[in-house]
Amino acid sequence: RTVGARIPDDVLLKEVKRRVPDATYYYLMRKSLVMEWAVHAAIEYALHLTPVLPSSTLLDFGTGRSTNPNYRFDLSEGMRSEERPVPFRLSDNLSKFMAFTRDGHFAWSVQATLGMMYHKKTEMYLRPIVWDCVSEQDSKSQLSEVNSKTERILQRIRKRVTGE
Repeated sequence: RTVGARIPDDVLLKEVKRRVPDATYYYLMRKSLVMEWAVHAAIEYALHLTPVLPSSTLLDFGTGRSTNPNYRFDLSEGMRSEERPVPFRLSDNLSKFMAFTRDGHFAWSVQATLGMMYHKKTEMYLRPIVWDCVSEQDSKSQLSEVNSKTERILQRIRKRVTGE
């Protein structure tokens, strides 16, 4: 049996409604989560982060926030962007929970995030973070190797954001 056959497609929706009985707070929390997930999806796509999985997403019903402690830069080379896993797949549970906000808040937030990354100098902020990740991955690398690998990763990110 598939996972979909074992887990009802409305389990997330029912759990959130059970924990958040106030309609106004439910709406605001769902809107906040959907917009947050949209930003995560756009950043995961653009920055080549490791894919987010529902099993590693932590929801805080008190604040209406989610976290994913397993995000990492995917430093593997050779994988073309069309071969990478689709970022933030919408499972039946997420789709039911998002409902109409998927076509509104989710889509708008993805567009706004990628638009900001296109127009701002994101690379300036990313360079030290990517450099740190590359140098941490292989501490015995020469400085020139770390710099060249960092440049290749930043070039992939730039191409992904600009659509080249």
